[in-house]
Amino acid sequence: MIHSLIPVVILWELWLERCRRRHLDTLFLGPNHKKAIIFKVRHWAIRLSDVYSPKSQSSQAFSSMAKLLGIPDKNPPTKPPTLVFWTRPPDTWMVLNTDGAAANDHASGGGTLRDRNAIEVANFFAYYGEGSNNLAETRAILDGIILSKSLGFRKIQIQTDSKLARNWFNSKNSIPFHLKRWWEIIHDECKDLVTECIHIYREANNVADYLAKTGLKHQSNGGVNRHNDQTYKKLIKGDAIGLPYLRYNKHNDKGRSITNCPFV
Repeated sequence: MIHSLIPVVILWELWLERCRRRHLDTLFLGPNHKKAIIFKVRHWAIRLSDVYSPKSQSSQAFSSMAKLLGIPDKNPPTKPPTLVFWTRPPDTWMVLNTDGAAANDHASGGGTLRDRNAIEVANFFAYYGEGSNNLAETRAILDGIILSKSLGFRKIQIQTDSKLARNWFNSKNSIPFHLKRWWEIIHDECKDLVTECIHIYREANNVADYLAKTGLKHQSNGGVNRHNDQTYKKLIKGDAIGLPYLRYNKHNDKGRSITNCPFV
């Protein structure tokens, strides 16, 4: 908040000085007006810091500037990370973890189909060409459902780390026009299935994330051999034995990374 208000305070002081010079014919700040404005802004910031309780950690740049100005650096205590686990499906159900990836206007998706004991039946990755992350999330779910049906499974729990995709599947949010045809196909494919779609934390979706990024990396369609790909093998094994992933709060999260897995 203080970081956002400092430019406003500077502009306000400049505007006041401009009005004084134009309408009162006075030079209130004198020749050292720059130092005077800095002093006033510092005074404002110190007064605000006395009554303001920040909810997130300050950036390193702001902390350095605050130190130079002599402004007290107030930060809330860092929250400890939360342990999250891969979610097992109900008995007799298969679980389909899917994820999308997008970079430089290129999109891809991936997914893995497993049973309650985390035994993998199949996995896939696919490259979709130009597209957004929402397109990638959508088409990955569609590809996973088609794959599941082709293998004869009828009870499927879909797990995605996209709340939008979860809500679109459950018809809770309006679907963007450019994605409507894909969701019409998804809902049509699910008519003869018993399905549910749940949201999971992205840290617990690292297997699907790895597959999606593989599709983006190679810009092709295929699957990963879990016996030969050591990174993928470790991720699958970690989910199977119930190893936790670390989830940091949004202010301390350094981004998605498979290094959260203790095996990697």
